[in-house]
Amino acid sequence: EHLFKTDVRSRICLKTLELLGILHQTLGDYVQAEAELIEGLTLSRRIFGNASCEAAVARNNLGGLYNQQGRFSESLSLLCRALYPMISMHGEDSPGARSVYHNLAALLYARRDYRAAEESARKAWRISVRLLGEDHPQTRIEETIYASILNDLRRHLDFDS
Repeated sequence: EHLFKTDVRSRICLKTLELLGILHQTLGDYVQAEAELIEGLTLSRRIFGNASCEAAVARNNLGGLYNQQGRFSESLSLLCRALYPMISMHGEDSPGARSVYHNLAALLYARRDYRAAEESARKAWRISVRLLGEDHPQTRIEETIYASILNDLRRHLDFDS
């Protein structure tokens, strides 16, 4: 019973740090967002292990923040390290993998790597279709992002030829 209570408390604490980090990010307070998300990553690694899904979620969130700040190398490193645990523990068709692919698509698009962004956006969209259905709002978001990247990729390829 004691271990169960510790686990529940740890998960509540991690979720609180995640939500606070995302809130501060949304409000544009990147310094506080980074502090909350780093604390969440540190806590998840200490309690659940470096290769845990909890640490992968924290890396994904921090990677998304770093992308938004233009810290592309740090973002890419975190997102790549987040993807493998998500897929190995929950499979490619999981909400966690979809979220990482979503963030990877945004990062690669920002870096103007349109081909790689297209692949990640396609994966995020297909996972959403399989998990949520074609009419779900999240699936529509992924579809719009994917279509936008495809459009830019076509423009870029037309410009090069």
